[in-house]
Amino acid sequence: MGTGSSSSAPASAGSYLVSTGALDLTDSTVGVPVVVTGLVTSFGAAPPDFTASLWLDPSTISAELVLDYGSGTSAPFTTYNSSELDLTRTMRASGRAI
Repeated sequence: MGTGSSSSAPASAGSYLVSTGALDLTDSTVGVPVVVTGLVTSFGAAPPDFTASLWLDPSTISAELVLDYGSGTSAPFTTYNSSELDLTRTMRASGRAI
């Protein structure tokens, strides 16, 4: 349940509609994920599921994710390659963003 058009039709990730309104998306690329901030639509009021108020250009964002595994692990990721990073969910970790 959540921001779908009704409780029997919840929003799904594959068809989650984001309204960008008058935002300038000139530097975005079709088919490439974008990062937006904004507000989720009220329950039962979708579509859209989300109204963006700001588009963030990922090429200008500098961030680092640091995870500390208390007891250590030799396999912190289930997937780790140039296009995907999937953390092992069975490990207990404390995360911090730097």
